[in-house]
Parts: sequence; structure tokens; C-alpha cells
Amino acid sequence: FLDGQDMTQDRDESAGHKIGVLSFHAYLYEELTVYENLQFYSRLYDVPSAEERIESLLERVGMMSRSKSPVKTLSRGMRQRVALARAMLHDPPVLLLDEPYVGLDQGAMDMLQTILTEQPRTVVLVTHDLSRGLAVSDRIAIMSRGRMVYEAASTDLSFETFNQVYRKYAV
Repeated sequence: FLDGQDMTQDRDESAGHKIGVLSFHAYLYEELTVYENLQFYSRLYDVPSAEERIESLLERVGMMSRSKSPVKTLSRGMRQRVALARAMLHDPPVLLLDEPYVGLDQGAMDMLQTILTEQPRTVVLVTHDLSRGLAVSDRIAIMSRGRMVYEAASTDLSFETFNQVYRKYAV
């Protein structure tokens, strides 16, 4: 269910507008500039005041100075920042983030932590960075071989306890 809608039965075109995705692959067009990529995606999602939203997000993720750079010239961490901006472009109530810390420097990781905690939304975060994942979560789940093997409220766990549980089930 997404926002009360059964996604297996009643899926319509608006469902995709409720989800932002950041996966291992950035899904950015290499030949386009950073700004052009976000412009393209803003049209797909009918983002109101797109220019303002793009500029705001580029500032937020620290990529405004590279807005005219072709994506193919960016480092992995820079691409990750732009992909995060793309995932948040249409301000979705749900973010699906798969290993979002990959390639980010310490400053970018801190920026991501702030973004994840500042606005109420549902975030499904897949990460092997246990301390960062625990710090931003309300609930944690451990999957092993495609099955959920552990689930708990994160407030009930210290990092040490979580680390032990993780090693018990996932290693």
C-alpha cells in the first residue's frame, strides 16, 4: 500500500510520482549537464516551479557550481549527489535509497544524514553503514538471502547491540 492505495490492484500513473528512487546506478544521462538532467526529470514529474526547485536542490546537495558540467565529467560521489537531487526533485512522500552513501565524502554523508532526518517522509534505506543507518531510522530490518530475518524499533538498540544482531543474522 502507498498512501492508502493498493499498488498491486489500483496502480495508476500518479503512483510513480509518490516515490523517489536512488539506486546503485545513478540513472543520469551522461551527455547532458547536471542541470539538463534535472530539467528532463522535472518535466517527467510535472514539477511546479521547476527552475527554482532544481536550483534549491543543487544548492542543497552542493552541486550548483557544477550545474553546467556534463554528467560524464563527474566523480562517483558527485553523480551520487545529483542522483539524490533527482530522487527528491518531485518531493515524493516515499524515498527508496539503495546504498546512498557509496562514493560520498564525509561532508556529503553528513548532508545526506541531515536531509534524511529533517522532513517527515517514509524512507526505505538499504545500507551496510550500520551506524548511519541506525542513526536515521525509526525501525530496522535485516535481510539475509532475500528474507527478513530480524526487525525491531531502532530506539530499542544501541549500536553495539545492533552490530551484534547484524553479525548474527547477516554475516
